[in-house]
Amino acid sequence: AAQISSRGWSAASTTILVCGDTPVGPSVEVADTTFIAAVEANSPGMSAGNFDTIECGTTTDDTTAPVSAWLVSHPNVQNLVVFNLDDEIAQGAYVALSQGGRTPGPKTMNIAIGVDKLGATNIYAGKETASITYFPELYGNYIIPLIEDIYSGIPIPTATGTPEIALDSSNIGKYYRPNGSPVG
Repeated sequence: AAQISSRGWSAASTTILVCGDTPVGPSVEVADTTFIAAVEANSPGMSAGNFDTIECGTTTDDTTAPVSAWLVSHPNVQNLVVFNLDDEIAQGAYVALSQGGRTPGPKTMNIAIGVDKLGATNIYAGKETASITYFPELYGNYIIPLIEDIYSGIPIPTATGTPEIALDSSNIGKYYRPNGSPVG
């Protein structure tokens, strides 16, 4: 939502393509509905009419064909955001975007969740505009103390997690190197 606003895109000129994957189930697909709600709440004028959801599958190869077909059937989209459940799906969206002459830039954003090695290298390369990281490489820092507490009989919180930060070209260097490995 912040990047849509910072680019000066109006609701009337913006379409958001959500690359869904129903087989992954509702516990994962909640990311799509949460993303849509956040954009609607933080981007003036955005509503259900700005969003189009398609089935993209779970791999780079699965994603390319449906995104390509969508682009062909929507040739007059002015400003486009493609939202993907992970960096592999975002890679497939990038392939389709580049084949369709619409790579991330002033009129197109390709956004994902995860920031794995592929996602970090794609942000550096300009193939992904941004990705929300949850730092999977830090899971041990959170899980091991929880396991120790469980074994010690100490109550644990009902919800825990790693930090979630939107990474883009302006801040990725604080967390990941150009080869995708974590900093520090």
